Amino acid sequence: GCCTPTCATTCAGYGEAVYFGLVMPIPRVTVVSHAGFIAPITTIYIQRLSSGTFEMNIDQLNTHDVTVYFTSSDTNIATVQELVFFNSEENIPKTVTVFNVNPGTATISFRAESVGTDFGGALAVGAITVSCEQGFGLSSLLVH
Repeated sequence: GCCTPTCATTCAGYGEAVYFGLVMPIPRVTVVSHAGFIAPITTIYIQRLSSGTFEMNIDQLNTHDVTVYFTSSDTNIATVQELVFFNSEENIPKTVTVFNVNPGTATISFRAESVGTDFGGALAVGAITVSCEQGFGLSSLLVH
């Protein structure tokens, strides 16, 4: 064995274990897999003071009712409808509406709530990018 302080450079992982902290046993971890979401597009472009839509679905049949909540990273740029609802065993895409408030870029995040562990707590941060365009402002348009 070479794992002594004098040959730490040739013993993979030894230097990190000794010189960058205490060696601790790795605790047992239980992984609970969550279902997720499907969104066929990841970016939408919306003209000034109008709305756009995207479709989303859950990625597997749910055994319980699932409510998916939406939030915008910046409500001064884009707002999004609050939620969509999936009945148990439903696998039909839902249309979500986003409104352009001001020019800029924001992201839409998804969060699921369900009684069961299949979707309860599923989260997709920044899943959809919304590009809110300037467009033409009627107040600045002069027609002769």
